[in-house]
Amino acid sequence: MAMLPAAFSLLSDYTEDYAWFPDSASTFAADSDWLYYAITAVCIFFFIPISICLFYFAAKYRKPKGAKAESQVSHNTPIELLW
Repeated sequence: MAMLPAAFSLLSDYTEDYAWFPDSASTFAADSDWLYYAITAVCIFFFIPISICLFYFAAKYRKPKGAKAESQVSHNTPIELLW
């Protein structure tokens, strides 16, 4: 346990001036950075509502404790062969 504070002090050396990207090394770096931020924003925009729906439907359609499992399997052989 004595090494734990020392490990955190070493990690703090790398996080003092943390930035998403290093200093620009080209004239088109700002355009690439903008594209990265745009893609990240779109991913977050879709991630949040999908996650909310996931947890909502998981809670809504949860099987009550002690209820017997029901089979919901129905087969349609022509469609399954087509897939």
